[in-house]
Amino acid sequence: MKPHLFAACAAVASLLALPGQGHAAAVVSFNIDIAGTIGGDGAINANGQSPAGAIAGVVPVGNWTGTWNGSFQNFGPTDLIDSNGNPTTLDISGVGFGDYAISFSHPGQDTDGTWNKELINGYMNAGASVNPQVSMFTLSEIPYAAYDIIAYFTSDAAGRTGTVTDGTTTYDFTTIGAPSTAGPNALLVQTSSTTGLNPTTNYAVFSGLSGASQVITANIPSFGGLAGIQVVEVVPEPSSLCVLSLVSGIIALQARVRRLLPKA
Repeated sequence: MKPHLFAACAAVASLLALPGQGHAAAVVSFNIDIAGTIGGDGAINANGQSPAGAIAGVVPVGNWTGTWNGSFQNFGPTDLIDSNGNPTTLDISGVGFGDYAISFSHPGQDTDGTWNKELINGYMNAGASVNPQVSMFTLSEIPYAAYDIIAYFTSDAAGRTGTVTDGTTTYDFTTIGAPSTAGPNALLVQTSSTTGLNPTTNYAVFSGLSGASQVITANIPSFGGLAGIQVVEVVPEPSSLCVLSLVSGIIALQARVRRLLPKA
């Protein structure tokens, strides 16, 4: 954008005072905590919330909520906190055969200071020979008008194919297994395949979502499931708001000029 247009935008924006301008995006993050405690044992509070400084995720934030060493089916947290530590309206419930992990010993903190190895270690298991056969998160009362969802999935073995879907878009993958947590830093690799290529990956991004509820389902017939999820608020880019402000200001100015001009 040209400098004079920036100046014009700033002037119009200040006059119109558009709500939300300058508002930073927030993130709500949740993980299956079975040998996968973000922040380490003893760091989370009685509500299963990790400290603000315990950073994890593709969108690296603190203030995660986890199942806190209990069965996910008996946890069902409500009003999850966001990345700023503020309570939201977001609730989450789940369906799965049971909790499992790549390793039932804690992989510990990554050398880069994050806790991604703990994030990707534990998961809610499902498979073709059990009931239910899927690993599913149901999100309700999502507090954002527009958002993306990052879904993390894993398995204790490599080479297992599966899918993850929001009901509209379905991504396919092959599980990474133990190499996810074996190195100094976790391997976090995104799938973008929807055509059966089954790349070796462990997370997917569902973009441009809206609505108060979503269901994320992972199907790994040979056992595996969802490890965690992030709901990332999407806010307009400042440039987009700027152009909108400028256009709105021009329209308002034209209307005012027409009123002031003498009538023919």
